[in-house]
Amino acid sequence: MSTTHYSPSTSAADTERYIRGREDERGVAITCDVPGGPGAFSARARALTQNTTREVEALHYRQSFSDEEFDPKSPEDVQRVNDLGYLLAKRMHPDSDCLVVSHVDGRGRKPHNHILVINHNNRTGKALSDYRSFHDRKAGNQRGVQSANDELMREHGLSVVKRLERAPKDWELRREDFAEGGLDREMGDRMSAALADPRAVDKAGLEAVIAEQNQHLGDDGERAPRMRLHSTVSKRGEERWQGELDALHRGPPRRVRARRAP
Repeated sequence: MSTTHYSPSTSAADTERYIRGREDERGVAITCDVPGGPGAFSARARALTQNTTREVEALHYRQSFSDEEFDPKSPEDVQRVNDLGYLLAKRMHPDSDCLVVSHVDGRGRKPHNHILVINHNNRTGKALSDYRSFHDRKAGNQRGVQSANDELMREHGLSVVKRLERAPKDWELRREDFAEGGLDREMGDRMSAALADPRAVDKAGLEAVIAEQNQHLGDDGERAPRMRLHSTVSKRGEERWQGELDALHRGPPRRVRARRAP
């Protein structure tokens, strides 16, 4: 069983850095149409769109699988997940360059793909217009990404979600909604990385990871804004964790809360 999500990327470079990891450490399986190492794909995306009126450099899809069908600890299963991601990309956009990065570091450690497709048809030279929604669209007879994914799953003997209005929006699905370089995106990325750390099995472990993050320098060589953990208790008695980011050195005093809690 697999679900999908689509979001446009106005910066292929930022999205590629995120899905690959700053040290190219996140992908457990990678397939790329563009030769070269990390950054080659986004450089091509930039080159193909910078002299046009296109704001979107790449189409970003996420394809998530159930761990009941694919074992995230099995290299063979992970490679098959990656292959299915590439097949989905080519089914939707056969004449465009794509990058597929498979992860097993998300919530629940379930295998999933990040699929980037350059917003350019190499045959026609035009921007891509199809598969830019979750559901099919009657207007213009456009198909949604979930329909293409369901067809692919059936062809490969895999189960299909019976009814899904929209995939749950965790941070990886929402980060494209926030501005590149903004505090909200920085906050979400840091909290997401902290939660994915194997030491963050409880509140104390998560606090230790965040404290370690606070000692690192940012890309500009300055110390990153300090983040601290804040917890609240719901009406049901469940503890929810949020991050709070102090950004006093970037302007007027402000605090930004993470929108993700385990």
